[in-house]
Amino acid sequence: MLLFYLNRAENKRRRLESAFDKLLDRAIQYPQLESAAVYDGWEESDRNSSDLDKLRYFAHCCQVFNTIELAYRLFGGDRDKMLEVEDFPKFVNAHKNWWKSEVLVHGGYRRDFVEFINKEIGMLEEKAGDGLSPGASRSLKRGRRRK
Repeated sequence: MLLFYLNRAENKRRRLESAFDKLLDRAIQYPQLESAAVYDGWEESDRNSSDLDKLRYFAHCCQVFNTIELAYRLFGGDRDKMLEVEDFPKFVNAHKNWWKSEVLVHGGYRRDFVEFINKEIGMLEEKAGDGLSPGASRSLKRGRRRK
């Protein structure tokens, strides 16, 4: 029975790593998705654009936060456990303008997850206000861990 639970936990970790890898692969294929010019200037009205890059960015952001939500659920909202698998604050920091402007999207997530992301954004902005680079935290300096 113990072996079953250990194997199950490892499968969850692999599934999550695979989801984050897909995000990174998409960002390599479409580098504009991780471009400050795109995400710093995002406005809610961009959601209705026919511009392919803006549509792709909207879908990418949905996938970013869906993947972070997967990590949140798999680890019961334990931030430290989430950081052992992926440095998710870098994604939150990069796409926080999208998250803040797309409040209608929040309805698709559980309230505790929305609060978690809003708290994460608050911490990132507080650190940026303290003169640290955006997203500069213990987690961002560690980098990604792999077994």
